[in-house]
Amino acid sequence: MQGLMFWAALAIMLCSCSSANGDCTNSHLKFVSQTSVGNSSLKMEMKSTDGKTVVSNVLQNISMSVDYDSLNMKNFISQIVAMEGSTLTQDVGIIFNSDKRVYTIMTRDSRSQKQQCMTVEIPAYIPFQWIKKAHMMLTSYLMKCTGHYDDVDVYGTSMNFPPKFLPIKFPADLKFDVSIETDADGLLRSEKLIEEYEIPGQMKVKMDLNMTWSDSRAGGPRAEDLVVPESWGNCEKIESPPPEALANEWLNSNTQFLGHLRLIPHAIRALLHDSSNTVIV
Repeated sequence: MQGLMFWAALAIMLCSCSSANGDCTNSHLKFVSQTSVGNSSLKMEMKSTDGKTVVSNVLQNISMSVDYDSLNMKNFISQIVAMEGSTLTQDVGIIFNSDKRVYTIMTRDSRSQKQQCMTVEIPAYIPFQWIKKAHMMLTSYLMKCTGHYDDVDVYGTSMNFPPKFLPIKFPADLKFDVSIETDADGLLRSEKLIEEYEIPGQMKVKMDLNMTWSDSRAGGPRAEDLVVPESWGNCEKIESPPPEALANEWLNSNTQFLGHLRLIPHAIRALLHDSSNTVIV
């Protein structure tokens, strides 16, 4: 199964990684459920199969709350999107309820105040608990301490999947370079990410993301935080899109998977990929 191979590749890379250099307060990156406020700048280049390249630049103010144990999340993003000479100012609210296997997304044009809201069931074939545990365990150890300053730990890693020594092909090769800064308690301070991947038959994507968290506290979303606000209006319940479309949707800028969490939809894409596409070389 491609998803198992994805994590097997990570495990092999983990075994070959050098140990932490000991400068950080915590030897490995801690996953602490937290609520954070900050901002980000995002540049995304999308090159279609016909050779056309579209570049979008996104500035975001973000409120994020994530529970790493349950994988429940609530985000609210105010963003300005500049693309091909036009500018869109937009609010995006996302509630991801892993316990009930549903997520709700609200988008609102900040100028016209037109908004839409939809609630989507998360298909049962996506094994979130397994993916969550694998992500937390392997990412924690792959992220090596690269420095320490002013009581801030710095972790980083550079990933290239699949490794050349594995005779497999994923639905899309992935390059993932990330640097994360946290305080001694594991609360996020900043995150930098360069990511490259391909949506087969559609486009190649390169993303450059810089996130800074100005305020963070321990504790993820509470039960009342996972209730859809009345201000989001009537949220239409819709059927889940096809598996590949769902995973690709979770990789755009309107996503609950921010920063290092973007490895999760990539793992889902690998998991759902038809094993008949495996190439042995």
